[in-house]
Amino acid sequence: MAREFQAGRVSVSIASLVAATVAGGVCGMFPLRVMSEELPTQQMSNEKPDAWPGIVDEFALRLVSPGQEIKALIREKAGARAFDDTRVVPLPVAAKSWSTFRLISARAYRAPAVSVASDLAADLSAAGDVPQELIEQLVPNNTDELRRKGDATALKFLDAVLDPKLNEPIGLIALLDASGKQPRLVLVLIRGVDVPTETQNQLRVSGAIFGDLDQAIAAK
Repeated sequence: MAREFQAGRVSVSIASLVAATVAGGVCGMFPLRVMSEELPTQQMSNEKPDAWPGIVDEFALRLVSPGQEIKALIREKAGARAFDDTRVVPLPVAAKSWSTFRLISARAYRAPAVSVASDLAADLSAAGDVPQELIEQLVPNNTDELRRKGDATALKFLDAVLDPKLNEPIGLIALLDASGKQPRLVLVLIRGVDVPTETQNQLRVSGAIFGDLDQAIAAK
């Protein structure tokens, strides 16, 4: 996964954007973050940590843990729909179908997410439970130029599917379904929202759009 998980990231022609990346690819959860040593002491002490990466990690773990509830991590009435469908179902209902899948990647971003393809490619390569034939199908080449093109394509894909605002919390979770003859990679795109509580606003998952690679490519 992004940090503790073995992870991966999205693709839009998805095959082409993932294809554009594997090798040195870990671009990090948040591109171009300033090292803490470079920040003035006062600025560091006043800076509030971003809770979104932890929420994405915990949400992803619960998706693949049968019996684990996700309700505490999502907004009330959060919905989900497939890439190729306009019908919306309750997110907990959609999540039940993923409980037996294998978690490959969970990445958190603040829009714009400029390293999605590189991240996904790196996580696919690092994951020990992704069949080699699937990796080779998605990542036939690896050059700096293809990585840049892949990240640019992934960014356009996310903009088209999620239409996130600047700095809006979004995430990508990659799951492996090995139940059929051919394993398939399922992508779950999520977004976050501040939900008021008695004491303060808390980030929660507000909805999801999901599907396998073929559905994502068709939704491009």
